[in-house]
Amino acid sequence: MKGIRLVKSGIVSICLLAVIPFQNELKAAGLYFSEKVAIKQEMDGNNNFNTFPDGKSPVEVGKKISNRYLEFPFRNFGGIQNIKTGEVTYPEVCTWLGALRFAKTTRNKELCEKLQVRYYSLFGKDKRLVPNPDHVDHTVFGAIPLELFIQTGNPCFYHAGIYYADKQWEMPEN
Repeated sequence: MKGIRLVKSGIVSICLLAVIPFQNELKAAGLYFSEKVAIKQEMDGNNNFNTFPDGKSPVEVGKKISNRYLEFPFRNFGGIQNIKTGEVTYPEVCTWLGALRFAKTTRNKELCEKLQVRYYSLFGKDKRLVPNPDHVDHTVFGAIPLELFIQTGNPCFYHAGIYYADKQWEMPEN
């Protein structure tokens, strides 16, 4: 019987967080992966992660969470309300980064491309949302282009990410 096996090695380094409507409320759902998790088809039945109910495997749940994240515009995760934000927020960056690393771990190029398009929108219709790198909650934004650089090798992503990384070491003006 084929199933999915998760082989743990290293610390948990990816968190996908999605806010999902549930009975007139928004609930948070998380999925954790290690960057070194091996997701593979397992031919034998000698592990606890051998079978999952239909639609509930780690890969399927990760896809659902990632796609749910992409369904919504940038927003403020500060409460259960879907409040639009004035900038890309820290929780948005963490969720986005988790989705990017999930795409990398599962070799899902289509998902990676959709997450890149989300980044490109910040140079067009959503440019007002790019945070000013004056605080750790804002400089964390640089993790997105740096992860995109790691995955694509595009030096434009590197320079955008390093700009935010370097800014975190400068003294704030006030």
